[in-house]
Amino acid sequence: MKKKIIINNFKKYDKKWNIFFKNYLNKQKKNNNKKKKYYILNMFPYPSGKGLHIGHTLGYIISDIITRYKKMSNYNVFNPIGYDTFGLPTEYYSYLKNKHPLFITKKNIFNFNKQLNNLSILFNKKKILYTSNPKYYKWTQWIFIKLFNSWYDYKKKKIYKIKNIINKFSTKGYNKKYYYYNKKFNAIEWNKYDLKKKNKIINKFRLLYKKKTYINWCNKLQTVLSNEEIYKNKSIRGGFKIKYKKMNQWFIRITPYLNRLLKDFKLIKYPKNIKKLQIKWIGKKKWMKFKNLYIYYKNKKKFKINLYIYKYNFFFKNYTCLIISTFSKYFKLFKIKINKNIFLNSKKRFFFLKTKYKYLHPNNNKYIPIYISNYIYYEYNINNIYLDYKNNIKDKKFIISNNIKIKKKIYIYQKNIYLKYFYKHYLYNRYKYKLKDILFSRQKYWGEPIPIYYNNNIPFNIKIKNLPLLLPKIKKIKPLSKLNNWAWNFKKKKIVNNNKINNYNIFKLDNNIMSSWAGSNWYFLKYLDLNNNKKIFCNKKINKWLPINIYIGGAEHTTGHLLYSRFLTKFFYDINILNIKEPFYKYIYQGIILHNSYYIYKNAKKKKLYSYNKKYIYKEYEKEYIDIKYLKKNNILNIKKFIYKNKKFNNYKLIYKKHFYCKKKLEKMSKSKLNTINPNKIINKYGVDVYRLYIIFLGPYNKNKIWNTNNIKGIKIFLNKIYLYFYKNKKKIIKKKNNKWEKYLINKIIYKIKKYIKKKKFNICISKLMTFFNKIYYNKILKKNFLKKFIILLSIFAPNISEEINKKFLKCKKKIINKKYPLFKKKYFKKKKKYLLFINNKYINIIYINKLFYNNYIFKYIKYYYTNNNNIIKNILFIKKKIYNIITY
Repeated sequence: MKKKIIINNFKKYDKKWNIFFKNYLNKQKKNNNKKKKYYILNMFPYPSGKGLHIGHTLGYIISDIITRYKKMSNYNVFNPIGYDTFGLPTEYYSYLKNKHPLFITKKNIFNFNKQLNNLSILFNKKKILYTSNPKYYKWTQWIFIKLFNSWYDYKKKKIYKIKNIINKFSTKGYNKKYYYYNKKFNAIEWNKYDLKKKNKIINKFRLLYKKKTYINWCNKLQTVLSNEEIYKNKSIRGGFKIKYKKMNQWFIRITPYLNRLLKDFKLIKYPKNIKKLQIKWIGKKKWMKFKNLYIYYKNKKKFKINLYIYKYNFFFKNYTCLIISTFSKYFKLFKIKINKNIFLNSKKRFFFLKTKYKYLHPNNNKYIPIYISNYIYYEYNINNIYLDYKNNIKDKKFIISNNIKIKKKIYIYQKNIYLKYFYKHYLYNRYKYKLKDILFSRQKYWGEPIPIYYNNNIPFNIKIKNLPLLLPKIKKIKPLSKLNNWAWNFKKKKIVNNNKINNYNIFKLDNNIMSSWAGSNWYFLKYLDLNNNKKIFCNKKINKWLPINIYIGGAEHTTGHLLYSRFLTKFFYDINILNIKEPFYKYIYQGIILHNSYYIYKNAKKKKLYSYNKKYIYKEYEKEYIDIKYLKKNNILNIKKFIYKNKKFNNYKLIYKKHFYCKKKLEKMSKSKLNTINPNKIINKYGVDVYRLYIIFLGPYNKNKIWNTNNIKGIKIFLNKIYLYFYKNKKKIIKKKNNKWEKYLINKIIYKIKKYIKKKKFNICISKLMTFFNKIYYNKILKKNFLKKFIILLSIFAPNISEEINKKFLKCKKKIINKKYPLFKKKYFKKKKKYLLFINNKYINIIYINKLFYNNYIFKYIKYYYTNNNNIIKNILFIKKKIYNIITY
């Protein structure tokens, strides 16, 4: 009996080739100006304790396929990797484990690197970057200072230094030329103002400024949280309650750039849905403003207000009521006292209060009621609105919920009245944006310290030569506001104890840190000049590589990271340190990997856990996700194991009948849902190449895919079949020229793989390689030149097995990664002739065959596709060069 040869040694050659590919790109020749540049980049990963899961690896494998293809196509490829190491998850985890965030970060990065090395991905490992590295966040602080000391001129559409506007104020004064400040003053008045008043005015111009605002505050985490970090009025991290609180916060003034962010979509290639999301997020909308509208009290004129509408037809044809917001500047004129904390901390989102004030409608001369409410268009910062119950769903809901009467009678719309009203009250159009200035500060420890100190509550930046302002060394995790040694000695240029503050040479430092995305929105620029400690980067060096040719990441970052990176690039362009207006020429996003998650229901107040029951609806309870390792068959929870490992549930009462069932749901693979799978488990069982091919073969790269290992054996059989073919025929491989049919086959597959890689249809590439190898296997093609080209194509997707076959069986000294992508000849793609195919005098199909083929190649072609391989072809009848009739027995 012959022994079956199986690829059971994949671990041996996987290790060997993983080590080879680990540092391959670092060994490339530097400054290769002859080759075209190609900058490919994955989104910055956040190194968590649980490491990479299958969903993360898809993007890296896609980037590796493109990297290998471009490398073979004679491009100088740059594919770096780094880590976004600042943020709340690490700080919260270090708080729970009572360990320093730096220790946890280093451990997590080591784990991530180990996992990435197992995937045989080509990265420029010399260019590894960490946002928590002081050498890096020194330049993040530099960007902060540049924004702090700059202002944007709307008229000239240029960035100027703050010194420029201060000089103008001291010599010429201010006459409301700019959008930022409403009050006029002359040079004499300005020079008389004290420092506090001057600072208030200058703050209105800065691109990075501080102001009081209502924020989402978490007492337990001691920090501000964005809307994305909250679910059902609780923090996603830890599940703690959120309160609205007014605090002094840092903001980035992105509003001057919003129109440019919309216009410059012409310069880039983004998927349509991504563009639509960003356009919707920016939310440019045309509003109409009415000026000088009179408010009446007991039929007497009292004062004037301005009113916003966005459909004048509705305003003149219908009426409901006028809403004056508690946030409006006109609110004080109504002389109604309302405690704002009542509605900010109440369960109801909106309240309303009817007033005795009225407004005279211009069309019918009837009085319209006025309400005081906290109902406003937050997105557009509009406080005085005319409710539109027909065109706006939000307005309609508000009207119905508050039982506001609607007069159904529609008055005749008269153009004359409208025109008179237009000239009298000065109706004009104005564009407003949904997106407002970005909240930039957080009240934590683990982040970039803000390089600002205060002299009598007036902010001053630390000098650039004294950067970086380092995080203080601590034993227990505390926010910067609770540290004792957080003051700035101006003379000695170092951090000292708070007790020494004298506002002469020792000053109070800012207690905030920068938002977690501060360092992750410009990392792609620093990669190109990582070791430069004198400048943020060298213009000549980085402008050669920019813009990034292709950027790969998750679609969930569309309205955050992508938008902020675009803004920052435009700022760099305005201050003349970049030559590009857009950072990413092309952006593609990978689809979500879906996997079954399991959860039960929790009532934290009553301390109860509930088993899943189909008949009962658990709206008032929270979900508690369960790790797969605690499950038995049929989604039954192993209670003993679960409670032993999760001691926080020791005091909880378990409510179930016979078994404690978990709810099963197909969701995004995520660490928070405890449904992740470590790729190392799959790799250890099947090998790197099987894993790489399978995850790509699941479907189109940008579509959602369900993860299961039911079909992974098919990929293993395919690679095993290739290995066996070369193993069995290693002595039969010959050096001979390819015949016309073989030339046609190989040229066709070279062309198709190139075509589908360019179109990013990687799953189709693999299916084409499978069908192509079946032709090799069936026709027993053993010509070395032919097989070499096939292995080069396979190596783009399955590099380890390809390099092993190339060295062991084809006996090539030159490694595949150093070879060029095979060329194809156009003459093999001439128009095909149309033939009618008959088998045993029965019509089968219409076939198209290349003119270059002779009858014997047509014979092979027909036998392979249209007849049973066991049948013997007796004769082929060729009638008038149009019909093939094949006789078999």
